[in-house]
Amino acid sequence: MKAVRAPKPIVMEPMSAAGRSRAACVKCGLCSNPSPFVEGYVPDGYTGEYLFILDYPHMEFARSGNPYEGMTGELLRAAMQDAGLRKKQVAVMPALRCQPLLTGSKKPKITSLRACAPFLYRALHQLRAPRVLALGEAAAKALLNAAHPPKTVKLRGRVQTLTTGEDSYEWWGTYSIHDALKNPQTYTRLVEDIERFEWALTPHPGNTPPKNTKAVGFDSEFWEDEVFCGAVSDGKTAVVYPVSDWKKKLPPLLDGKVFIGHQPAVDLEALLKKGVKLKSMELWLQGKKQRDTILEAKLADENRGKDGYRLENLLLSDYKTESWKVDTEDYGINSSLWPPDLRDERCRLDAWATVLAHEAALDRIEGPSQMCHAIAMTLRRIFHTGVYLDEKTVKKMHRVVAKNKEEARKEVMAWVTERFGWDEFDPGKDAQVRELLYDHDKLGLPVKARTKAGLPSADAKRLKEASEQVPELAQVLRYNKYDKLDSTYCATLAEKFQRQPDGRLWMPVRINPLAAKTGRRASDSPNLQNWPVSVRRIIVSRFKDGVIADNDYSKLEPVLGGWVTGEHRLSEYFTKHENGYIKIGEDFFKTTVDKKSDQYRAIKALVLAIIYNQKKWSLAENLWIVHGVRLDSDYKRHEDKAGEMLDDFLTRLFPGIIEYQQRQEDFVLRHGYVTNALGQKRRLPMPPEPPRSEKEAYKKWCKYRAHVVNQAINGPIQGLASYVTGAGMIDLERRFLEQYKLTYEEYHVRLMEKRWPTMPLLCIEVHDDLVLDIPGKLAEKTTPVVHEVMSQVPSLRAILSDLNVTLKIETNIGPCWGLKQ
Repeated sequence: MKAVRAPKPIVMEPMSAAGRSRAACVKCGLCSNPSPFVEGYVPDGYTGEYLFILDYPHMEFARSGNPYEGMTGELLRAAMQDAGLRKKQVAVMPALRCQPLLTGSKKPKITSLRACAPFLYRALHQLRAPRVLALGEAAAKALLNAAHPPKTVKLRGRVQTLTTGEDSYEWWGTYSIHDALKNPQTYTRLVEDIERFEWALTPHPGNTPPKNTKAVGFDSEFWEDEVFCGAVSDGKTAVVYPVSDWKKKLPPLLDGKVFIGHQPAVDLEALLKKGVKLKSMELWLQGKKQRDTILEAKLADENRGKDGYRLENLLLSDYKTESWKVDTEDYGINSSLWPPDLRDERCRLDAWATVLAHEAALDRIEGPSQMCHAIAMTLRRIFHTGVYLDEKTVKKMHRVVAKNKEEARKEVMAWVTERFGWDEFDPGKDAQVRELLYDHDKLGLPVKARTKAGLPSADAKRLKEASEQVPELAQVLRYNKYDKLDSTYCATLAEKFQRQPDGRLWMPVRINPLAAKTGRRASDSPNLQNWPVSVRRIIVSRFKDGVIADNDYSKLEPVLGGWVTGEHRLSEYFTKHENGYIKIGEDFFKTTVDKKSDQYRAIKALVLAIIYNQKKWSLAENLWIVHGVRLDSDYKRHEDKAGEMLDDFLTRLFPGIIEYQQRQEDFVLRHGYVTNALGQKRRLPMPPEPPRSEKEAYKKWCKYRAHVVNQAINGPIQGLASYVTGAGMIDLERRFLEQYKLTYEEYHVRLMEKRWPTMPLLCIEVHDDLVLDIPGKLAEKTTPVVHEVMSQVPSLRAILSDLNVTLKIETNIGPCWGLKQ
């Protein structure tokens, strides 16, 4: 990264060893909180090795001048100790010298930081520490003299240079101690960045071909359909080849080796596009003998955050080396615009980095790595398969949405004008809806829930509940419904449509193989799981007289929940009875239960509650608002009765689940993680408990603790469910290729080229559903095969032999998705 020249520092009074000034800072006047300012902390016997620059002094630091007091200070001390540092090695200086009143973004402003900059530069000049670490965004702002610095994840491990006058300093950026206090996952990254100073420098590789290695890293540089170069590395050397040399030079280097890449599917496709013949390609396309460094890193640590899995960011978490992507970043993401020499070098170092990232993750991987790689390759083929859309249905949807949205807007406007005299009102703006609901001179409704920002909630649940008292609010709900359909499915979704040579519309289906932390996978926004039926119907078959078959794992989470918790009675209700909810209802209520009854809806809510460890407050809200079940006309009594019903439900029918929940809670609070049946970890460390006297902090901690416990209880169930659907995908694909006599390579290439083979094509995975596009004449004989494979999931049961539950499949077949034939 380019060096930054700071403003010329002014001469200030000498810095004390530790403490704070007795006078308030009169120079700034920007922080709205005149208070004694902190000069910085230099320990007795300071060795001059490290300087830590904090965002701003925490409360105890500001009061006493000691950065190691209070919870924040204790965490800083712990991070240093975990990284092997002693107090006398580290001086601590805040970028902002006083404790600001942080409002809005909750971050110090650049104007305040610039006012304090002379003090910071003086500290740098006097201390001359060779290792400078900026903890947090505000500290990075101060050193970069920038209002919008790069994200912390991009600063980590990248050496920055600051020039002040005649002095020049190198520094690194990391997360703030305040972030680490709120988010235990960030603490791990913070310790890494403190340790980084002592790591040995890993030099960039030599520029020669790898020799005698069982595994190779490969990377290609391309833009759209144009491929420029490819590189091969063994982790010590790396060499780049122009595309013209690929057919001759690459097979001896790649064939028979473990193929390592960062999203290797795209690099394998570059090789396929250029016609490179490789005997190992058939295995690689199945996810065998290949390693995706992103998937491995996720199995090793699922808490890095989205940008934490980018190749350079990933490598710099484990190695101290020079950044190599900065040279091309100024040219943007379009690699066709990069200078060829820089592009070649980036490609070469990317191939090298994949090997190192793979080696770093190996000892930390937890879970079924082989299956994850197979699922990722199948999802890549789903991306190429995509879905076709009926243009007439799309246009009709647009008309219906626009009509309903405008009708609702007019009715809402007429009502607020007549009742409140408003000339303007936008029912799509939360601030105006909030004013309508809660202002005393408007509806003046009581506030029952708040947003994360502390504002009264104006979401759909609150509107639905309020509409019972004020029926006119139903039109606000109607407007919001169609406004969301308009923005999400009429506007945003249309941007993904691609017109094909035959004039039809096609859309790729991109599902993230990394999955959420819970283990569930989701598609690109708008997530296919959230598509309403009215929108799903735009998806039609690509085949003449073809059909769309939606194959659903029936009640998958309750069935697996019974197996995971050891409460097999829960599984049996859904595997041995036509309708498990009715049978549970009959056993619980001791009466006949109808599907349209309140009792049936209550049982569905109760089953959901025990799977997700809901407490009486969440259950009561779902019963009242979502299911329309009122246990009492008074909400407080309704809530109490919901709690009593939940306790009775668990105690009488599913006592094993109570025991499971307690085991999971005890384990996660003691160890900071849980595992699913396949050995994959869900890391859930807890932040330190604040004193109960700090009421707001303690309230947040309790809320976080409840989140951790819920994740520990539900995570193993959702994680296993994701592997059931994942195994269903790879097993179905394998069966169809065997049945229709296609190799994986032939199939993959035909999908890439949109030369659709006449066979069932897996086109969507959404929650517990696998959706197929089937030629009409094959539909009848395809369904039995689908049911057999999805219920058996042989690839999963091969590694989880004691999974002895029955998996039921329900299939809906029709001319479009979501419409039964």
